[in-house]
Amino acid sequence: IRQEVGDKFYTMHKQCDFFDIVCPDFISYDIRYLGNGSAAKMREDHNIPILGWTVRNSDDQLDADDYGCNNIIIEGAADYS
Repeated sequence: IRQEVGDKFYTMHKQCDFFDIVCPDFISYDIRYLGNGSAAKMREDHNIPILGWTVRNSDDQLDADDYGCNNIIIEGAADYS
């Protein structure tokens, strides 16, 4: 299901020329869906940074790093190690 949702998200935005209309500076992408390839495709096609959210622990950060996120958005920084 994650792959299908990611593909639909990317396809919808690609078809409506989303990037040409709004010219985003970055894409904030849920780290749970990074494995579906949509974020990597957007970065490749549009040369745009990807911010992974929401990172709650060091394992989440490793996942974000593994998928090439340019930066991360952290929740619960006091608990983050």
